[in-house]
Amino acid sequence: MNEQRIQDYLKLIQTLLNCPNGKQVEILHHHSNLVDEGLVRMMEWVAEEMVKEGNTNGEWLREFAAKLAKPIESWQQLNQQVIQLYNQSQYTQAVSLAEAALVLAQQLWGNDHPHIASSLNNLAELYRSKRRLGEAEPLYQQALAMRQRLFAHDHPDVASSLNNLGLLYHFQGRLPEAEPLYQRAMEMRQRLFAHDHPDVASSLNNLGGLYESQGKLTEAEPLLKQALAMRQRLFANDHPDVGLSLNNLGLLYQSQGKLTEAEPLLKQALAMRQYLFAGDHPDVASSLNNLGLLYQSQGKLAEAEPLYQQTLAMRQRLFSDDHPDVATSLNNLGLLYQSQGKLAEAEPLLQQAMEMFQRLFSDDHPDVATSLNNLGGLYQSQGKLAEAEPLLQQAMEMFQRLFSDDHPDVASSLNNLGGLYQSQGKLAEAEPLYQQAMEMFQRLFSDDHPDVASSLNNLGELYQSQGKLGEVEPLLQQALAMFQRLFADNHPHVGLSLNNLGGLYQSQGKLGEAEPLYQQALAMFQRLFAGDHPHVALSLNNLAVLFAATHRYDQALNYMKQAMAIENRLIHQAFTYSCESDRLAFLQQIRHNFDVFLSLIYQHFPNSPHAIQTALDLILQRKCLTATASAALNQAIHSGRYPHLQSEFTKLRQLSDQIIHYFYHEPRPDLIPQLQREQNQLQKQLTAQVPEIQLQDQPIDCHTVALALPEGSSLIEFVCFDVFDFHASHIKPARYLAFILPAGQPDNVQMRYLGAAQEINQLIQDFRHDVSDQVKAVQSLDMGGDDEEDEADEQPQPINGIELQHRIFAPLRPDLQPNQPLFLAPDGDLNLLPFDLLPSDETGETLLRDEYAISYLSGGRDILRSKIQTNRPSSPPLIIADPDFDLVAPVEAGLTDNIAIETPVGAGLADNIASTPPTSQQNPPSVFPNEQNSIATLLQTLANFSFQRAEGTRHLGESIAQRFNISPYFGKDALASHLTQCQSPELLLIATHGYFSKSIQTPSTSHPEDPMLRSALAFAGANRWLEGKPLPDAAEKGMVFAQDIAALDLWETELAILSACQTGIGDVKLGEGVFGLRRAFAIAGTKTLIMSLWSVPDRATALLMNRFLSNLRQGIGRRVALKEAQDYIRTIMVKQLQESELGCSILAELEKELPQTRQLHPTAQALAHPYFWGAWVCQGETKAVKLNRL
Repeated sequence: MNEQRIQDYLKLIQTLLNCPNGKQVEILHHHSNLVDEGLVRMMEWVAEEMVKEGNTNGEWLREFAAKLAKPIESWQQLNQQVIQLYNQSQYTQAVSLAEAALVLAQQLWGNDHPHIASSLNNLAELYRSKRRLGEAEPLYQQALAMRQRLFAHDHPDVASSLNNLGLLYHFQGRLPEAEPLYQRAMEMRQRLFAHDHPDVASSLNNLGGLYESQGKLTEAEPLLKQALAMRQRLFANDHPDVGLSLNNLGLLYQSQGKLTEAEPLLKQALAMRQYLFAGDHPDVASSLNNLGLLYQSQGKLAEAEPLYQQTLAMRQRLFSDDHPDVATSLNNLGLLYQSQGKLAEAEPLLQQAMEMFQRLFSDDHPDVATSLNNLGGLYQSQGKLAEAEPLLQQAMEMFQRLFSDDHPDVASSLNNLGGLYQSQGKLAEAEPLYQQAMEMFQRLFSDDHPDVASSLNNLGELYQSQGKLGEVEPLLQQALAMFQRLFADNHPHVGLSLNNLGGLYQSQGKLGEAEPLYQQALAMFQRLFAGDHPHVALSLNNLAVLFAATHRYDQALNYMKQAMAIENRLIHQAFTYSCESDRLAFLQQIRHNFDVFLSLIYQHFPNSPHAIQTALDLILQRKCLTATASAALNQAIHSGRYPHLQSEFTKLRQLSDQIIHYFYHEPRPDLIPQLQREQNQLQKQLTAQVPEIQLQDQPIDCHTVALALPEGSSLIEFVCFDVFDFHASHIKPARYLAFILPAGQPDNVQMRYLGAAQEINQLIQDFRHDVSDQVKAVQSLDMGGDDEEDEADEQPQPINGIELQHRIFAPLRPDLQPNQPLFLAPDGDLNLLPFDLLPSDETGETLLRDEYAISYLSGGRDILRSKIQTNRPSSPPLIIADPDFDLVAPVEAGLTDNIAIETPVGAGLADNIASTPPTSQQNPPSVFPNEQNSIATLLQTLANFSFQRAEGTRHLGESIAQRFNISPYFGKDALASHLTQCQSPELLLIATHGYFSKSIQTPSTSHPEDPMLRSALAFAGANRWLEGKPLPDAAEKGMVFAQDIAALDLWETELAILSACQTGIGDVKLGEGVFGLRRAFAIAGTKTLIMSLWSVPDRATALLMNRFLSNLRQGIGRRVALKEAQDYIRTIMVKQLQESELGCSILAELEKELPQTRQLHPTAQALAHPYFWGAWVCQGETKAVKLNRL
């Protein structure tokens, strides 16, 4: 206490003694800056002296001092409790006491007062610790302003307020605003304290930390070193401030790439903090986290993981609400899992971290930008490039707004966005970003640094992709040398750098130089990653390709088998937290390795039974895998085993309905991506809780499939793949292979080469046109009669499929038996081919169907679906036909457009049938960006689309309904809700029109929009819905999309018949089959699907289906029953048609198209052309079925 203040106290006491009674409180408020515990002590001393002298005012002064002391002591006690709770990290309890202390201080001292400023500062500090930053800032500002008014010159409290407001701005990412506050605080403290002082050390530490955040690492180092040295002089023993300085200097060294110097500092900091704080404490958590970061930087991933896990658990115990430390731990553990190849475990953590940071910081902030960058990087590694791009773009732009000068985060974001562009093939856009990043890193780090080495490596890889081979080698060599200097032990960066330089040498034909680099990389990755990891698979594949290029084919096969096994396990991991689009992207990302493996077998092991069996094993494991996963989720949803997830299942269907609504009915390109993200996120959360989706308990190989095939049958598994030339090191055009697996003979697999995919696909297109052309079908009618010359002229010509048969089936004949049941699992455009119709010989008079009983599977693994037991009863048959597409809502109902948001549990949608396409029109430029271009095109098509009444389908519905003695749904009663609310009808017949729109991709997209939203069946009111007009509730939206069908429960549906046009078509994806209605019904669990590959005539279909069902009634297997029914239509004569009302109506239809058909001879086979019967294919189970009502 200085002399002046003592004089001021004595003068105030004299004024109180001499003032009129009752004026004391007013005087104290007027001199509030003097009212404190010092004044009370001075009053007590003066009173004691007055009493000794016999002055009666002494007793009054003593009592007045006691009254004044009580509220001051109360404030002091509150303040001490606040500080104690703050030091214990009990922020919630401390806040209420600090708020009470501030109120009491304001009541006591009213205006400017040091204690009011202290209360403001303390409450602000607690708000900052609770991340209530918007509330903290004005309190810090008030405290600073008050202290500056109270203390005209340098003062410790003013310096503290400057420092604390700087801390807040630093925390908020407002680094330019924080810097002058930190500088003023440090300079003031240095003037105030000539020697070592804790406050000076704190300022040195804080300013050094700010410079590190700004990327000014050279300026940060001396400040942090001075802070540590001063604190070590000030505190001889363990102290929190010493621990903080050790920690911060260690982090700086880590940022500088000086990992060896960082480790002892971070370890000392952790040990000191664990000694100082026995239980959970933020400082202990920070040290655990930072040591984990160091280990991860050193490539010691197994040592980093438990530290990160401990940190996250401790922080979650410390902070129950959103907190930056919790978000940081989620982020760091997610990044570690990504480094370990555990992508499915990484994604939810990075997603949570980003969302928490965004809730904490509404404006630009380094942590938000970092989390955007990290999640974008994960998506890129998963092959989800379209999802990665906006995140990486946002991160880069935010970093550039935050840091106007060179900064490591800006450089990293430039580098990362360049990497994405390279992955997308945008090499010209990637190059300037890579160059900017490298130059910035080189300016930031004058010595060796991991980021500099990474930039050198990335630019070298880009130049290699651009063919600038002369510029590549020095960059990759520099990168490898720098990484090896930085990391003396094993490290992923060193391994990847070895691998990349090896890849360059291999591309240059320097195989002898490439091999030891590849070997070193593999050995390093195997030491680093105890379990499965993409880097290990990468190295195995690279070495295998090199072995094949140097004629060591057995070694190549061995290494590739190991790589494929790792990839299979990684697939299972990825499927544990994924949506369908994620699964497709992941499989596409590793598709090249699959093609390379098949290339090795095809080119160098064509006669090796073991190698061929291994190849088929892989095909069975990979083909249609995403459909299998979706079916597993569907089965789980409807199994009743997860009642606690029913609300999520319902929400998933609601999101699907909303997406469909905004796609077709109320275009919202701004809202659709958000809904799709919500849908994908919910799918991921569900798959994480449904173990069936992991597929790990379903071993798939030749053995299991061969034993499941019906006796005497064979599986023919087709595969389309890009051929890799190991010696020329480039990819050749795609080829088709076929693998033949006889029932019960897993060791007798045969592989046959079929030919170039492009040529075969063109033949398929031509052949489909021939057999599905209605005009050609009518013109080819056999008029019958005795005139041999006329008969020869008018007989239908051999089907134009002889060349196609030679290509794709003739090579298989030596491995097949006559009349053998065949299960075909096509790939690529073979999915659209009716194999039955291929000519069996040069004459074209007999077809493959005359020699073999053919049915179809999406993939060979589907043969195992018959083992799935649901133990749920089926419901009666459901027949829907001839909808009234122009159904009008009742006026009195006052209905608005029904989006079917509240879809009941178990609801779904039916298959797709395409009607006559609308007139082609010129599309105007789209107003929708990126992938929304395809939405605009689709909407424009639908705007001109109208379904015509399909009255002919009523005949089919009526005849089958009579057979089953049930009531069908026709006209206005043919409502979508009958399908969406059904529960596994034992037989399902849908006879209507449908819609399918081909994918339209834009240059900016890496994948088209969901094809399951471009296939739909039309029901009552479909035209009204497309026009945006209201429908009755039961009509729902008048259309049922493939995506909706995939949500149905059809696991006890023995037979689904889609009597409509093109129900078997859709988007064809290699290895995944046809995306559309046939995929949807398979996912929904339908045991057998009867569908058409082109538009079919209604009445001829009714006749065929009646015959088919009659065959089933006789106990004939499903495949054979359909084949016989098709043969019946194919050979039926005019006189037989004339015997029934349905037959006569068929002849009447023919006469409309070609009047001369009235002259048909009674023995003429009027429906012999495949157009009338050949479109139908049987997919799924083929055995006989017992329908309860048949």
